[in-house]
Amino acid sequence: IIIAVYHGRPIVMIQDAKHALKTYRNNMFSGARYLVIGNDAVCYDIARELAFHDDSPLYHRDVEKVDRQDDNAAARLFSPIALEYLTKRAPDCAAQALYVFNMGEAVDAYLNPEIEHIVRIKMVLRTRFFVDIWRSYLRAAGYAESRYFISREAADITRILVDGLIGLVIVYRDHQDGSTRTPLLPWLHSTEVCEHVFAECRKLVADFTYLDFLYMHPRLQVVLRSIVRFLHTSDPKARAAGYAHTYFDPERVDLAKLAIFPSDIEIRQAAQEAWEEAESLFALVGVVPSDFLSARPTDSMSSRLPSISSWFFNQAEDPDSTSTRPHDVDSESEIESDGDDEEHNEEDPPTPEEVAQREEEDRAALQQAFSDAVRRLQDSLPLEETRLFDRHLRTLEEEIDFSPLIAERRRHETPRAARCVRVGKRNLKASQHPSGAYRGEVLRRMQDVLAQHQEHRVGTGLSRKERWAGPSGATTSAVHAAGNTANAVLAAGQRAAGVITRRSNIFTRYKLPRPDLLADGLVGIPNSGRPYHTPLRKHTYVMVYYEREGQIMIGRVRQIFYREAGKNGKNCWASSADNLGLISYISMQLYDYVGRGQCRAIFGKLASFQTMTFAHLSPDHLLCVLPGQHRLTANRQNLTLDESALTLFEQYQRPSVVHQIANAVKALKTPSRGKKKSGKDGDGSGTDGED
Repeated sequence: IIIAVYHGRPIVMIQDAKHALKTYRNNMFSGARYLVIGNDAVCYDIARELAFHDDSPLYHRDVEKVDRQDDNAAARLFSPIALEYLTKRAPDCAAQALYVFNMGEAVDAYLNPEIEHIVRIKMVLRTRFFVDIWRSYLRAAGYAESRYFISREAADITRILVDGLIGLVIVYRDHQDGSTRTPLLPWLHSTEVCEHVFAECRKLVADFTYLDFLYMHPRLQVVLRSIVRFLHTSDPKARAAGYAHTYFDPERVDLAKLAIFPSDIEIRQAAQEAWEEAESLFALVGVVPSDFLSARPTDSMSSRLPSISSWFFNQAEDPDSTSTRPHDVDSESEIESDGDDEEHNEEDPPTPEEVAQREEEDRAALQQAFSDAVRRLQDSLPLEETRLFDRHLRTLEEEIDFSPLIAERRRHETPRAARCVRVGKRNLKASQHPSGAYRGEVLRRMQDVLAQHQEHRVGTGLSRKERWAGPSGATTSAVHAAGNTANAVLAAGQRAAGVITRRSNIFTRYKLPRPDLLADGLVGIPNSGRPYHTPLRKHTYVMVYYEREGQIMIGRVRQIFYREAGKNGKNCWASSADNLGLISYISMQLYDYVGRGQCRAIFGKLASFQTMTFAHLSPDHLLCVLPGQHRLTANRQNLTLDESALTLFEQYQRPSVVHQIANAVKALKTPSRGKKKSGKDGDGSGTDGED
């Protein structure tokens, strides 16, 4: 921890805790990122689905038409009640639960007035270590941090939260004047006070200057004093309410406890305990941190193998002289090689054209031989059995007990967070719920009364049309967008049609099989002319080109995002998509084809960690939707393709076709008309992140 000193006074850099919580929430909701943690991923789709249950602690407005500066919504999402509800409704979403737990703990370490300082330090260190382990796993697994990790700003905020809290404890402990110790109140070390003062100033003068501030100072002092004295706080259950100022409303504050500071030895011990707990938490997603924290990447390890000639054993030599045999055999091989070169030099050297022709013939013969051998092996070999080490550390949902995490969050929960959750329908008995028929009858009678008292004006022609259809001639049942909104929607439709046309031209140029099928990817509403088309939804199986492995793979869709209309449109979640040209990103789990219709979820670089592979790809990598009904095992590790999908998939599995697909995808990603793409590659960085 580095603490700056200016004119003999220490300075500690601090980050606002509530702003950090909203940043973590916005990262979860961002369509430009897919937060992969081990065998699972953090999804906006999960939070949205939970919010639409009747007994959910979240409101609909917390996940739809989101106010990104809403403190109450962020507090509800990371509350212990929301965590408990998540683990009950979606017990297999361990990554989501760990994300909510750790980020909520880091913020409550600042906001909770009842926690001891040593406990606060342990809370923030545990979150810091979890984030560091997460980052190390992504690097070891080959994931791009810019797309599969929290934003750079969120990572910096986490670091500042940890270093700032420890720095405050050290400053209050070692750099106080006099014998009396001032208690440390972490929730006051934030920008909340400044934001509140500016908000009250804007109520008096909307666009005030420094002179206006000086004149309003007496009145502003009276207003702030009355607010603090009478505890005029905002409604904790309010939706889309923006900032919620609570710094002057601490409950059950023990100043004597807050004036006790831990020693360096206690901080080191807390750090050790926090590291052990962070390792245990990360193991819940099916990965042991020691497997990748101490190991180097495979591609960076260089191994020196003996020469081929050293594999042969000369029986005429002494069996005991094993230490010198490889060197002697290598020397003899070099002598024989020199002799062969001398004999070869006596002949006429081949021309460059002959050398190129021979190399091309040898390359084609080898490729054909390998293809025939692989095809025969796939048809003759039995299916590979599932081995014990192929299984995850967690195979059943009942094996994870989230109750310790929920109990820990309840101990550290702030009083306001406990009051801000939605509790109406969860605490009502079945007999207390109003009848749907009774409510409908009340609404119908209210509509009748309003209709009877509605003013009926007399008029004909344009006057009547104005009252019935509105100024633009649109009825209330079909209100059309106008102005910039209409132009943006029209431009989006034209842009989508242009994407389909461009895909068709590129796939035709590279002579791929069925370019008409690849143009729209079989994404659309089925009709008599397109019987095999289907909308792209969650759990739809698609065929994609995965650049990191250079192969055609199967993807199981988990999330779909589309670009919002307008110049700076955001990536918005969509339940389904009828047009491939409107999609901006697709989150999916990948499967590698092993033969005879079987696919596996563990492959490639992640096979050493025994973890599944996830991807957040642009639609340029999607080839088409796979038809048919496929069979997936309960642990999501093995997939069996339908016969119709297998026939289609094998058309694009030939090496020559895969090479052409790679070139076509590269051409699709190339900016047209000088426009820049948001990502460098299909699995690389994207610049469309939201903080």
